[in-house]
Amino acid sequence: MNEFYEMIRSQYGSIDECCVALGITRQQFDRQLRSGSKVFLNAIADGCKLSRLEVSWEYKFAKQ
Repeated sequence: MNEFYEMIRSQYGSIDECCVALGITRQQFDRQLRSGSKVFLNAIADGCKLSRLEVSWEYKFAKQ
């Protein structure tokens, strides 16, 4: 998942800033990330310059 975290850092500055933008805690972020929820991945994409498809692809790539 390090690749996915790096993608988030490149878009938001940090994981914590991503959490603030999404209005969730770090624990909620980690739980949602483990679930791989499409709604969660779309919310990440909606707050950055990447498309929903790119974020989904990054997540799938990181899980392998």
